[in-house]
Amino acid sequence: MIHCRAAEELITGYVDGELTADELAAIDEHLAGCPACRERVVHERQTKELVGGSHREESAPERLRRRIIGAIFGKPDAAAPSVPKLAPNAGIKPIKPESTSICL
Repeated sequence: MIHCRAAEELITGYVDGELTADELAAIDEHLAGCPACRERVVHERQTKELVGGSHREESAPERLRRRIIGAIFGKPDAAAPSVPKLAPNAGIKPIKPESTSICL
């Protein structure tokens, strides 16, 4: 059975569903007998939910996008190539909540 210090290192992975089968079994066993670590799991889930819902997606205005593309290709605004609209978060990986919870 693992102790609280080892369990604390696994809690974020536990909440995110990223543990191996062995790690999952070990932390499940620990959580069954440790109210303090169960409370940490509750707090980690709450933090993940709060941070996950706190971002907004913004898009630059079309004219600005064209100016930037024009500057990259060395063309005036009117001659800048068309800029494709990207799907939200296309190719962008979100920041993991555990990375931002360190700052809280």
